Amino acid sequence: MSRAFPNDYKFFPKTWLIPQEASDFRNQFLDSKGQPLKTKKTYIVKPEGLSQGQGIYLSRNCEKIIEQCSAEGGFIVQDYIDKPHLIDDLKYDLRIYVLLYGINPMRVYVHE
Repeated sequence: MSRAFPNDYKFFPKTWLIPQEASDFRNQFLDSKGQPLKTKKTYIVKPEGLSQGQGIYLSRNCEKIIEQCSAEGGFIVQDYIDKPHLIDDLKYDLRIYVLLYGINPMRVYVHE
C-alpha cells in the first residue's frame, strides 16, 4: 500500500522482505555512485514465521542482516523507530478486525 499511495502511508516505516528484496535493501546503504554510505541507522529484523517478539533483533549492519536472512529463510526488515508512541511506557499494537461482507451494496463489519 505504501508503494501505491506513498503520501497516505508516510507514517509506516520503510519495509523490505528479505531475501526477496535484498538488493533494494542493500541500495539504502549506497550513494548515487554506488559507494557505501556511513550510516547510524538502525533496522529491526523480524522472522516471518514467529510471533510474540521471538527472533527479533536490531542491527546496523546491512551485509550481516542479508547474510543471516538469506541463510535462515524469510525475514521482514524495517527502519527502526527509536522513539515510538507509548502508553504507560509500553509499546502497543492497534489492531482493527474488519469483515468485508459485500461490495454492492458495501457491507463492512468491525469487530468490537
